[in-house]
Amino acid sequence: MTLKKSASLCNIFVLTFFLANVVATAAAAESNAKAPVTIGVLPGGDPVATVKQSSLFAEKLQNKLGQPIQIFIPKNYQGLIDAVKSEKVDFAFFSALTYVLAEKQTPVKVLLKKTWDGPFYFSALVVRADSKIKKI
Repeated sequence: MTLKKSASLCNIFVLTFFLANVVATAAAAESNAKAPVTIGVLPGGDPVATVKQSSLFAEKLQNKLGQPIQIFIPKNYQGLIDAVKSEKVDFAFFSALTYVLAEKQTPVKVLLKKTWDGPFYFSALVVRADSKIKKI
């Protein structure tokens, strides 16, 4: 298992534990009718895979908590920010950029975040071989 996959599984475990506590606390304060918890997920490269993975996560979380879980996948990043602003979602998975954009538009609070091995991460800038850009 790769380090990246281990980190992802760890993040899912921590989020599941956190959501279990939040939902359990909220459920104790509510009546017997349980309103679904809606989790917003950013649209990703393969929409079919995003729906499949998100649905599987929601199903497992719902079975574990006994609380209805709905997944909201917007058409674009701004759609998730708008869903947070209009309170269509209870929780949202943001990328770093989406969080920065959301924070400028609405009050958001980080509950969980991914940690790196240092204060930075690596990226790549790719250009065509015939591009005049040789260095930055």
